[in-house]
This record gives sequence, C-alpha cells and structure tokens, in this order.
Amino acid sequence: PSGTDLGAINIISATVVDGKSLSERRMTVTNEEKILKILDAIQIQLKEHDGKFDNIQAHLKGHDSKFDNIQAQLKGHDGKFDNIQTQLKEHDGKFDNIQTQLKEHDGRFDNIQTQLKEHDGRFDNIQTQLKEHGAILGALQHASEVHKAGMDNLTHQVARLSGDIGELKTKTDRLESKAGKLENKLDGIAEKQNQQSEVINVLATRSIYQEAELQAVKRVK
Repeated sequence: PSGTDLGAINIISATVVDGKSLSERRMTVTNEEKILKILDAIQIQLKEHDGKFDNIQAHLKGHDSKFDNIQAQLKGHDGKFDNIQTQLKEHDGKFDNIQTQLKEHDGRFDNIQTQLKEHDGRFDNIQTQLKEHGAILGALQHASEVHKAGMDNLTHQVARLSGDIGELKTKTDRLESKAGKLENKLDGIAEKQNQQSEVINVLATRSIYQEAELQAVKRVK
C-alpha cells in the first residue's frame, strides 16, 4: 500500500475507535480486506521471490563449485607452467652449451682451414720438388746407363781376375797346410815345456820340505 492508503486506513481506524457511523465501519472493513489481500499478494510474491532467490543461490553454489574446479585446474596449470618454465630454463642452458660448443667448433674449423692452407703451400713445394726430382731422376737414369756400361767392362775384368784369384787360393791352401803342421809341432813343444815345468815345481816343493826339515832338526839340536 502507498502512503495515501495508509493515511486513509489510519483515519478510518481512528473514526472506528471514536465510535463513528456503521457505513464508516463497513468502509473500514472493506479497506482492511483489501489491505489483507494486498498483503497476501505481497507475501505470495515474496515467496516466489524467495524461491527465485533460492534457485539463484543454488545456481551460484553450482557456479562456486565450477569456479573451485576452475581454480584447481588453474593451480594445476600453474604447476605445469612452472615445470614448463623450468624445462625452458634447462633448454636455455643446453642451447647455451650448444652455442659454446659451436663456437669452439668454429674455432677448430678455422684452425683446420689455416692448417689446410699451410698444407696446400707444402704440397705446392712438394710438387716443385717432385718436378726437380724428376729432372734429377732423368739425369740419374742416363748416368746409370753409363754406369752399367762401365760395370759390364768391370765384369769382364773381374772374370779375368777370378782365374788369378783361384791360383792364389791354391797357393794359400798349401801355405795353410804347412802352417797347420808347424802349429802341431809348436803344440808338442809347448806340451813338453809344461811337463818340464811340472817336474821343476815338484822338485822345488821337495827342496822346500827338505830345507824345512833340516831347520827343524837344527832347532832340536
């Protein structure tokens, strides 16, 4: 009810209390019934609103559980993101190591290229030396041919000398046989000298013992 309706109700109630007319009383009852109907309608609407609010709260609770699930999933995602960040940091470290190794390999390749250039210079020198050696070998071949001709002449001379050497060998064999005989004679003489030295040693030993015995006898006398 509006402010005007409430004012009317207050006025009617005041006239009833003051003992006014029946018609006024009837009007007051009618107004009260209207007010009660209005209040009943308001209560019904309030109950409907309460039901709607209950439904809204139930929906909100469902949303709360969904939000909780979403928050739990987000926390799980946060852990996954942390793991991903950790793995990315590890990968960054690995990439840094790879880059360092690549730089080292670049330095090694540069050294290899420098060495290859030095080897190219050496090969050039070797090729020059090989050409010089080829010329020297040509000269040596010519010299070897000349030397071969000289060696052929020497072989003929050696063949001639071989006969002379054979004769010398025969003479040498004869001298060796004579030297062998002389050596045998010298061995016999040496053996005799050894026997004589043994006899002399024995006699010297006997004389020493005899002298010792004589000195002992003199001491006893």
